[in-house]
Formats: sequence, structure tokens, C-alpha cells
Amino acid sequence: MKKSLIQFSSLLGKELRHAFFSPIAFCSGLFFLFGIGIPFFLFGANLSASESGFRQYISRIPYISAIVVSVLTMGLWSDERKAGTEHILLGLPVHDYILVLGKFFSVLIIYLIMILLTLPMILLAPIFASAQTYISPGIGAVVSAYAFILLFSGASISVGLFFSVLFSNSIVSFILTISSLLFLDTVQILPQTFLLPEFVTLIATRLSFAWHLESALRGVLDSRDIFFYLLPCIGVLYATTIIVRNRRV
Repeated sequence: MKKSLIQFSSLLGKELRHAFFSPIAFCSGLFFLFGIGIPFFLFGANLSASESGFRQYISRIPYISAIVVSVLTMGLWSDERKAGTEHILLGLPVHDYILVLGKFFSVLIIYLIMILLTLPMILLAPIFASAQTYISPGIGAVVSAYAFILLFSGASISVGLFFSVLFSNSIVSFILTISSLLFLDTVQILPQTFLLPEFVTLIATRLSFAWHLESALRGVLDSRDIFFYLLPCIGVLYATTIIVRNRRV
């Protein structure tokens, strides 16, 4: 166990060093912050004047994240192949799941830094709204929303990691990842658009990544929503581990 932790921390450190010096991570972070922040600062008074404003603010994150996660994960394995380092990586005497988790948590940590950098916008909300109209969303809603955003990001990153290891072309990985994530974020509106039966709408709503953030915005940590993000994340990471294991044979 101790040996596995040492191996994992070494791989994680390698991935983080590579990511922090990568212009892709820097540009993705700027895009994330500007994508979330520009509407806030342009329409700050309206967006921060009520709890619904906080809801609108948080609800943009899944759609911005679809782009950012796709960019961050598209080259995780394909870049290794292009650089000729994949054989070295796969030849390391470590478990397959450590290789996968090292890359997964490196992206998750970078994403965590990005979402934490958006917290000052919440703290600045009273400045953009008058004292008479401002209604604080409450510390519970903020904490639960950010906790669920982290769970949401973990599930999203696992999808991007899966496509990155499955395809050698990073562009193909990017297209499939962003298409899958946007579909999972908007699947709840498709039945209404095409006038499908009500039970289809119910199923589609429950499958939506974005819909499961709703209870968190009210300050409620629903165990069903937690498992909704955790189970697919674990399942996709397991599938990714199997692909890596087959490549080592």
C-alpha cells in the first residue's frame, strides 16, 4: 500500500509539473475564468441580486466546463504517443490503475484550482448589488454547489480520459468528449424540444449532469446525486484501466 502511494504521488507530481508549465492549462484556466466572470461583471447587479442570480451564475459552469475539460484531457495519452513516451510510461513497474489515477487527479487538481478562483466573484457579489436588493445565497448553498461541481468535474474528466486513451488523435478525443459532455448537460431539454412522452422526459432529466446540480444550489447534499456522479466516474475509470492494461500486454 505504501509503495503504491509513493508511485502514485510520483506520477501525480510528474503530471502536475507538465500541466503547470503547459500553455494549454494556462489558456484553459483563463477561458474558464473569463467565461464565468465576464457575464458576472457585465450583469453583476442582476445576477447577484437574488438567489436565482447565484443559480444562473453556477448553472453556466457545466457548459464552460465541457470545453475546458475536453481541452485538458484530449492530449493526456495522445501526447504521450506523439512524444514516444507512452511505451516508457506503460513499461513502468506500477499498477494500471495508478497510471490512470495519476492523470485523472492531475486534471482534477487543476480544475479544482480553477473553480476556487471563481469564489472571489461570489464574495464580490454585494458590491455589484445594492444593500436593499442583495440576498445572500447562504454558505450552505455555496459549499454544496462547489462540492457538487467538483463531483461533476470528476465524472466529466473521466469521460475525457477514456476518449484520450481510446483514440490516438487528440482532435478526435476532443470532439467526442465535448459532444458527450454537452449531450449529458442538455439531455433534459431534448424530449421537450421533440415533444417526446413524459416518461422519456423524466428519464432524460435524471440522466442530465447539469440537472443534478439543482439540489446543491439549494444547499442540499442529496446522496442520490452524489452516487450519480461517483458511480459513472468509477465505472469509466475502470474501463480506462482495462484499455491501459490491454496496451501493456
